[in-house]
Amino acid sequence: MFRIILKKRFAVSISPSKMRLIIFFIAIANFLTLPLEAQHGQLQGKIHYQDQEPAALINILVVGTNFATQTDLNGQFGFTKLPVGQYTLIFKSITSITDSTSVSIYNNQTTTLNEFKLSKSNKELAEVQIDARRQTNYIEQLPSASLRLTMPLLETPQNISVATQQTLKDFGITGTGEMARLTSGISKKYGNDNDIAFVIRGTDATNNIFRNGVGSYWWNQQSDAFMIDRVEFVKGPAGFMIGNSEPGGLLNEVTKQPDGITTKELLLGGGSFNLIRTGFDFGGKLKTKSKWSYRAVAGLQHTQSFYDFYKAHRYFALAAARYTYCSDGFLQVEWNRMDGRFKADNSNNLSYDGANFLFPETFNFNDPYALHGIETDDNYLKISHQHKFRNGWHIKSQIADVRGLYQGDAMYVAGINQTFDTLYRQISFIDWKNGVRSAQSFIDGKFETGNSIIHHLLTGVDLGSTWVNSAWGEAGSDNWGLNNPLNIYNPVYNLDRSWTEDTAMFPATEIGTQWAAWYGQDHIKFFNKYVLTLAGRYSFTQSFASWDSMTVNDHKFTPRVGFTYLISSSSSAYFLYDQTFLPQTGRKADQTLPTPLTGSNIELGFKAEINKKLAINSSLFNTVKKNVLVQNPQTTFYEERGEITSQGFELGVIGNITKQLILNFNYTFTDAQITDDVDSSMIGFPNYGVAKNISNIMIRYKFTKGKIKGVSLGIGSQYSDQISVVWAGWTNPKDKYKALPAYALYDANVTYDYKKWSFQCNVFNLTNERVFSTGWWNSNDDPNQAYFSGNMIAPRNFRVALNYRF
Repeated sequence: MFRIILKKRFAVSISPSKMRLIIFFIAIANFLTLPLEAQHGQLQGKIHYQDQEPAALINILVVGTNFATQTDLNGQFGFTKLPVGQYTLIFKSITSITDSTSVSIYNNQTTTLNEFKLSKSNKELAEVQIDARRQTNYIEQLPSASLRLTMPLLETPQNISVATQQTLKDFGITGTGEMARLTSGISKKYGNDNDIAFVIRGTDATNNIFRNGVGSYWWNQQSDAFMIDRVEFVKGPAGFMIGNSEPGGLLNEVTKQPDGITTKELLLGGGSFNLIRTGFDFGGKLKTKSKWSYRAVAGLQHTQSFYDFYKAHRYFALAAARYTYCSDGFLQVEWNRMDGRFKADNSNNLSYDGANFLFPETFNFNDPYALHGIETDDNYLKISHQHKFRNGWHIKSQIADVRGLYQGDAMYVAGINQTFDTLYRQISFIDWKNGVRSAQSFIDGKFETGNSIIHHLLTGVDLGSTWVNSAWGEAGSDNWGLNNPLNIYNPVYNLDRSWTEDTAMFPATEIGTQWAAWYGQDHIKFFNKYVLTLAGRYSFTQSFASWDSMTVNDHKFTPRVGFTYLISSSSSAYFLYDQTFLPQTGRKADQTLPTPLTGSNIELGFKAEINKKLAINSSLFNTVKKNVLVQNPQTTFYEERGEITSQGFELGVIGNITKQLILNFNYTFTDAQITDDVDSSMIGFPNYGVAKNISNIMIRYKFTKGKIKGVSLGIGSQYSDQISVVWAGWTNPKDKYKALPAYALYDANVTYDYKKWSFQCNVFNLTNERVFSTGWWNSNDDPNQAYFSGNMIAPRNFRVALNYRF
């Protein structure tokens, strides 16, 4: 099916010149895959502390290069192909640089560094000059500290994939909204340059975007990619993070941290639609031997769009300071602020009748003279502490407070006339304020029960509250848009701004949830081959909604059982069963309190790491949700539906096939639909925003020798099957299988790295397709009056970025 669609698109849409361009990139990727001849050697070794304890999971950086690795649980490490020369190695724990040493690499020889002892000294090594360039790796073996897990991802019985900073750069990612293509199992639900929402494993994940472990919050302004160090995609329930959430999974953005490594970087970028990007990233220690380290990141983005009148501005700032009071402990304070301003957003109202677009690509129904626009912001403050005790146990604690707003005026399409030539526009005013406060403290460590049984225990508490205060209104005598018609083919934009300020605001409503939970997990490893994971979360929640004048108290224990078989030191297979629940509010017709949404997940998976350079992640999953609360549009009361099932397959491959050839590929099959309901017409309704088949691929080739050394060429593709655009309970059951058409897009990029400079150019939608990425179906009793509304993918466009590190 996929290949047939591709053939159709090549035959119909691609001109000979475009075909030659694509063939050129593919030819380079295939013809130049053989590594160029050079002199290389190997380095291997084993390191431990002065007390003979193996130095497990220590980062090793090769100064002046992009080579980096990490010791395994036995303190062993290796580099398979280092260019001949002399190098300084930096050994770095999670808190500070612990030691360094010099090594020499000889051609076709293996240099061994056995029994090297780390000093564990807090004293900084003044003679070591750390290169400003950071790692350009594509895989991570450990989750970030904000995920709370400290065991290697290979041993964790769950599909957790990581997109590194280098991956974000390769794809030309500028913000959170573009991250869905980086991994399997996730797609965009809606959003443009400001707030954003995702679907993960066929399940809504609007509040499941986390930042450094802080979540359950609807971000009003999405993050800028320049702030992000890496992104962790957790598929399925994540009780170790938070239990009262949708079972599909979450996305955890890890911001750039004050890790003590000297960083000085400037960004200047631009592109189509008057895109302008700029930013700076400074970090390091206050002084060479100082216990204080810092990180400061700030920047802005301005852009317009392919349709008229739209303007969007993004401002972001990050400031973080870390006090490393000893080699194994630190206290850190981090503050972020993200601001957005946008006007005349047309992204979710471009109409399509299933065969033809109803107006030109550049058309915008918004009146540029009447609107002030929308203002968004988020203020993020987090204080965290980590300490490793001499017996190997760790404690991690953090408190956070996030507050934001989404405020202003906007236009929406309220309807269309029978001849499809006139739109009716509604003017709405939004005053949305929201926030979250959270506190967590977790402790973990190892102990043995027998010679071949190792327990890795994790336990902790999680407290928090989230709230939303929302008021909205509409311009006086709006009459659902009938007073604001606009002819599609002869638009006249002349609304009086003073008239739009005659606003009738409805009373503000407030909803929120408070929670307290305990989490415990025993990760039991037998004979270094088998891992049994036994875990559970006990949660207490209190939820309220002002429009129902009710408070709902819930408590539930959600178990987690996993088994991992370590096939080798670089591959594993696992089984996982876990549960989740989500408190719900909404007045039912019989006046009884709603029961919480409950979910269960069964997962089978396989993981592999090839030479620590290429990662493979695959899984089969079956997720079931029960007691889903849905509002009945006829009665306005809420009803508990029967059962929604989401099942599918995920595959992700990322990293270096060779030193020159880099692959990022993912594929997802998802079948998510209502499988049981008191109303039989609801059975079979697919979940909104789900495509059964999604795949993404990016292939890059990097020249490592010769006159074009440092040049990389890449080509990529995005494919999406038909996307469901219906809502159970709101869409007429006769239209329950309505979907947006499938599409395939193609991208290309070129980068050039020279000393401290890095230049990149990405071209998107090479074949200039006109398709929707998200949307919904507007049902109507008259089939001739039904139509799609949606978010259109931008036509062919480009971005360039220039980075300078000094």
